[in-house]
Amino acid sequence: MNKLICLFIISGIVQTTSAQEFVIDASKRKDDFAQDLIFILNSAPYKYSFVKGKPINMIDSLHPKAKMFSSKIKLKGAVSGKIETDSSFSFIEFFFPDIKQQDEAEAAYSNLINKVNEALRKKVLFKKNENDTTGFLKQTKIAYASHSGFFNFNINILLNKINKPDRYQLKLHIDGGKPKYFYRIFKNEPIASFILLSAAKQSIIDFENDLVIKNCLGDLPMFECIGKRMKGDTMMISYNKNLWHDLPNAKTEFDATLTNLRGAFSNEYVYSMSQPYGNILKEAIFVKYDDLDKAVHKKVQVDLIQKVNKSYSVEINFVY
Repeated sequence: MNKLICLFIISGIVQTTSAQEFVIDASKRKDDFAQDLIFILNSAPYKYSFVKGKPINMIDSLHPKAKMFSSKIKLKGAVSGKIETDSSFSFIEFFFPDIKQQDEAEAAYSNLINKVNEALRKKVLFKKNENDTTGFLKQTKIAYASHSGFFNFNINILLNKINKPDRYQLKLHIDGGKPKYFYRIFKNEPIASFILLSAAKQSIIDFENDLVIKNCLGDLPMFECIGKRMKGDTMMISYNKNLWHDLPNAKTEFDATLTNLRGAFSNEYVYSMSQPYGNILKEAIFVKYDDLDKAVHKKVQVDLIQKVNKSYSVEINFVY
């Protein structure tokens, strides 16, 4: 499938996209770098099938089972590009010319960050890690911001020192798949119930400080504390509210609970909405912004559950 046809497909998606659809509009972009970068990003949810070139007969020691391909897109300034795919992941990487001097390498690193920022019309969030345990000299993660939130960080710009020969390597790494969309929490969120809001604020403080009293985090009005329970190796404290046999009313109750929790959390938190699965009809997950990169982190999960007898319940889980 050539690039022109792919552009028509993606253009059609843009016309019907919602806040959570990862599609970036490339119209009115004049420079080649911006056009090609956006085309690559829009191909990420499809494991770069629009960008995938010829197979590369090499084995990545970090991902020995992954298949490797060249990139059809020659990103301006890069000397080479590769795609790696497996059943559980995919990514594309572009390598820029090695540089001898550190100050020149750091200037090229900053310039690449600025080019990505400009290509995405400065609708981005940055996370920078420098001289830390990642092993890279400099590392900046970039997320695309859209509407009242952002897509999880899937762009990574890395500067590394290569000892033999003594060089600095600059790399652009983009994770494949659709990045999860996170909504921001604002200071003046609407309130559905002052009583629940006030109680939820205290429960969140106790949750952050690991303060548990009789297997609960205090009282949440209209919710019953189920107490501590385990799901695999994960411990959580659960609250439940049984509802009617009327799905529209159950959805309204879920939305009201979500509204109150948004008001209870500080703007240090963000939240995502999950697709329905199993007997979970709606789900929201709150997590601290600074914890997004952590493999294991605390979260608060709100579910609308359909029970066996076709009744419904709203469940709040404080997950450790």
